[in-house]
Amino acid sequence: MPLARVWGFSSIGLLSLSWLLLATACGPSLQQRMAQFAQAGDFAAVADLHMEALDRDPSNPVHRIGLQVNGQKVLDGLTGQAAALGWQGNLEAAIRGYQAALHYRERVAGYGVSLVLGTEHETSFARLKKERVQELYRRGLMLARSRAYRQAEEVFLELRRLQPDYADIDRQIDAAVYGQGLAEYDGEAWQAAYYLFDRVGSYKNAREYMRECLENGRVDIAVLPVVYQGGYWAGRAAPMLEVELLQDLSAREDPFVRYIDPGQRDWAGSQSVHYSARVEILAVERPRAQETTRSVRAWLWDGSLEEDTTAVGRKRAVGAQETTYRQVQGRKEVRLVIGLQLTQVGSGAVVLAQQLDWSSAATIQYGLYEGNSRQLYRNKPGEKRSIWRGGGYADRVDQEQFKEWRRQYGEDGELLARCIAPLAGRAGGLLAGLDSKD
Repeated sequence: MPLARVWGFSSIGLLSLSWLLLATACGPSLQQRMAQFAQAGDFAAVADLHMEALDRDPSNPVHRIGLQVNGQKVLDGLTGQAAALGWQGNLEAAIRGYQAALHYRERVAGYGVSLVLGTEHETSFARLKKERVQELYRRGLMLARSRAYRQAEEVFLELRRLQPDYADIDRQIDAAVYGQGLAEYDGEAWQAAYYLFDRVGSYKNAREYMRECLENGRVDIAVLPVVYQGGYWAGRAAPMLEVELLQDLSAREDPFVRYIDPGQRDWAGSQSVHYSARVEILAVERPRAQETTRSVRAWLWDGSLEEDTTAVGRKRAVGAQETTYRQVQGRKEVRLVIGLQLTQVGSGAVVLAQQLDWSSAATIQYGLYEGNSRQLYRNKPGEKRSIWRGGGYADRVDQEQFKEWRRQYGEDGELLARCIAPLAGRAGGLLAGLDSKD
């Protein structure tokens, strides 16, 4: 219930009270902004400022009253515009106006403030909505009779958004989609027809048409074994690539493309096979690892200490010598190159020929030092920038980099395997792009 009714104020009295409370409860900046908007007649902006204030302080009575007053002005403006559009016969715009008003009322209600939508507007909205629904229904039927099925569907969908439970609206939408499917079927656009019939499920004989679309439009591709021209690594890659490609293709689940493994059936000369796909490994490149070396300055110290003559009971590091060690960064790469060819069975025409490649790399970083790397320090022991901790210097050069395993790259077989899946996916994507027998 509106606050004015609860507290017994008239709307004029409530407006005066709201500005009085606002003057005492709000900072001058906010009050000034609200006054400027109100003077310009922008009550929506005033209401928005009250809602922003309520976001920060939901129980503030001043802003609740302000939102009640200004929000009601906004709602009255929206409903007045909608009513005027209705009198002009613009049903579509009038309904959108009333829907905007209802949406605004719901938004304000979220702050615990109720706005009043007059009975005359509720009645007007219901009447306009009924007229609009009937108008849309008649227009949809007329479009369907003239076989403009796509436009008919759009009209019926708009009707359902207005009144989801209207008469037989779901059946009319199904009929419009079914009509579109028949038009595509007559034009031998098998895939488009199939997916339209699929949308309407069991409507009439849509399932039977779906089967016929598959029979007429499905492409059968025989995926031949992967071939290669010899070489250990190519021979190792071939079976992995073949398995990965077949798995990729089967996972795509395209009802209009069927992939046949020749190892599973005798396809040669079969009338049902339209294309053969051949993948050949053209190269497995394993260039020598590329390494770069840089010298890193360090200090070599064996831990020797002597008494510090400048401070009683203290010792200092002695014997530290400046030196360098080598830091090596390396990169090793394996590159797999394949050729994909799609040939039309019968004519022997090559409809697709593509070369694909993929590279996989391993990187390493390690250190080399001919002496005792455990005696290497980043800073000279004993200087202020070196760190003494627990009876020794803590800024020792990282020892992990000198370990033998840091010098080992990934195995070539592992790098090669990383190339297989991406290449199979690219080849599968090219084959899956074939969507007709034409």
